[in-house]
Amino acid sequence: MRAASLLLAGGAILFVAICPVSATTIREGAERVLGKEPAAGSVLGTLMFYDAGEDLAGGEGGLPYGPGDRAWAERCLGIYDLYRQLGGEKPEGRLRFRRDGARYFISVNGAPGRWFDAPEAALSDLLRLLLARSAAVPEAVAAIARSTPADASLATLAAAIDEAFTDSGGPIVLDPGGVRTLTFAAADIAVGTAGLEVLSDPLDGGGVIASVSAVAGAEGRQAVLGYREGVRFRPVAERDVSVRDGAAPRAPAQEPSAPVGPMPLQDGIAASIARAGETVCFSIPATEGSRLAVTSTGPSDVEAVLLSPDGSVVARNDDGGDGYNFALEADLAAGIYTLEVRHCCAGTGPFSLSVRQD
Repeated sequence: MRAASLLLAGGAILFVAICPVSATTIREGAERVLGKEPAAGSVLGTLMFYDAGEDLAGGEGGLPYGPGDRAWAERCLGIYDLYRQLGGEKPEGRLRFRRDGARYFISVNGAPGRWFDAPEAALSDLLRLLLARSAAVPEAVAAIARSTPADASLATLAAAIDEAFTDSGGPIVLDPGGVRTLTFAAADIAVGTAGLEVLSDPLDGGGVIASVSAVAGAEGRQAVLGYREGVRFRPVAERDVSVRDGAAPRAPAQEPSAPVGPMPLQDGIAASIARAGETVCFSIPATEGSRLAVTSTGPSDVEAVLLSPDGSVVARNDDGGDGYNFALEADLAAGIYTLEVRHCCAGTGPFSLSVRQD
């Protein structure tokens, strides 16, 4: 998914090393979306779209759009990213967004849509509708969305979702390749539905601990069930699990000649953040007294952190470049530095880097 791919940039995407980082909470992600300043520039009132199946976005019918139109669509796509973090599947049909002066429009799955007088109200309703119509998000989350009033604030909805996940009996979102450990105090064995691999071991004093991972190719809603010995038809415990984005097959073993670790930073290099919460890493050899300037370009809202050879932060920047791109500069001593690039709101999308090193 590249939910921020608003400009259809051409060219090949270079595969680079991915450094995992912890994903933000839903409430923190919502606050970041709300905190985005409206872009300066014209609002043409163009109907914007995002096609999840084709992973394309732009103006309907190829119509031109101004910076204000694009900024509104990007904020809506930030909400879509949060929905995908919760395990939501790609919706059928297009999502549509429009801004007309101080009025804001959203439409989900080809429905007629609705106008709002405030952007937060529209963004809250977008998240609520996506979750309520999903067949893949944990049922506890879908239930929250269905019971949330249409006029509830985005902060209220996001906080309720986060609370469901902090509950020890709440739903679980499982990343492909990820492993979660669950404890069932009243069960003797734990098993999973078809999309899960569950290994369980008894605990001293009773109960069972289960290691849960996704089967390659699984997606959507799953469950882990705890049973008592001799009672095979009725579980004594159950945890709702949603496999995020579908579990991709395990990557083949890396060829001996393939590069390992961060990729060398080069002017004009193109890359993409493929999954929410990932960081793309680049290595930068520097001589004593050199100066580095790196600017991102493209449709994705990315930020950057420059790390010294010992891992300390040398510089960081978010939104210092054009639009929501970063612009970072630093004086360097001799050594190998690392540039980490991530999406500001745990989203995804392509970007390119302009590099000058004197």
